Amino acid sequence: EVGPKSGDNVRIGKVGGEGAEAEVGGVAKLAKEGRAQRLGGVGGGRTWETAKLAAAGRKLPARIAPTSASTDAPTGAMGVLYKETGEHVRAVCLPHSAELVLVDSAIIAAAPLRLLIAGSGDALSPYFAARANAASDTAHYIGRGHRRSLAGLAVAQKSYLPLLEVAFNATT
Repeated sequence: EVGPKSGDNVRIGKVGGEGAEAEVGGVAKLAKEGRAQRLGGVGGGRTWETAKLAAAGRKLPARIAPTSASTDAPTGAMGVLYKETGEHVRAVCLPHSAELVLVDSAIIAAAPLRLLIAGSGDALSPYFAARANAASDTAHYIGRGHRRSLAGLAVAQKSYLPLLEVAFNATT
């Protein structure tokens, strides 16, 4: 069954686009006023970030429906805040990832090719990040600053070539 059930209170709003603190606060305020039980974000990266951050601020689960495969942000337990001008302010570690990431492959396929290429780069980058982290052997900033694991490096390494092949085939 799709759509709200009898008695459900569903609100749909439009995000302004920059994922700024004021915008995140505004969405969180609407969620509080509407006694939301969860928040969703349908669209691109700044929409996902706004939904994830507002949901975390209200201690609500988030549901994300991306309209492009430009990054892996919908699946991550991190949110990014921006200034109204679009400049990066900070990354925020969230208590958990979205409870649902709903992907419609027809919508993703209809998105501009440049976004798929960007997403391919994002999917390939963990291998290089894992190598750099292994070489430096320093703690990262997620959680309590854990050190890298050999398993993480192995997964990134084993994922790189198959991802590179799929990305190449999808964009040619």
